[in-house]
Amino acid sequence: MQHPLNRHFRSTPRGTRTVAVLALAALLAVAVAGCGGSAKQPAPVAPTTQKVAGSGYSYTAPIGWKISTRPRGMNATGPGSQLLAVAVYPLVKPFDPAKFAAAALELDKVAAQLATDRKGKVTASETITVAGIEVRSYRIEYTLDSDLVQQQVTFVLRGATEWLLVCRRAAADPDAPCAALLSSFTLAAAR
Repeated sequence: MQHPLNRHFRSTPRGTRTVAVLALAALLAVAVAGCGGSAKQPAPVAPTTQKVAGSGYSYTAPIGWKISTRPRGMNATGPGSQLLAVAVYPLVKPFDPAKFAAAALELDKVAAQLATDRKGKVTASETITVAGIEVRSYRIEYTLDSDLVQQQVTFVLRGATEWLLVCRRAAADPDAPCAALLSSFTLAAAR
């Protein structure tokens, strides 16, 4: 009696038949190996951030930081002097993005006054983009409870509202929470 596979390869040369049989055997081996086996699933990764949601805005803070509501916004407090805060203020008149350069000069003065009030100094100032908006951001260095701290203050202006983003940390602490505040800050769509 002829082998059942031979009838399929009767008109092919012997070498081709061998290659075809080996290919079929490999295919069956892969199919059998796939049956009943399961790929090992990676262990779930624990979240490292939590969402902080205020009225019309949100940002992320490290997991485990205490979230609190303030009269003008939301704070996330970490160990030591670490703080992420967003405060919301009404503007006297709506902000015109075409006048950003003039606004930046005024904000430079405000940042300098904040530094003076804390007996510190502005160590950096820059124009960056936060939530798709061109904004001014400042680093202020001062002493708090005998520790050298850095505070990043960022002014986000849109329409008739100002969002003041603050990140405070000991000078030796990592900058990651500050960077996350700026990169994760989002605003609800303008009405």
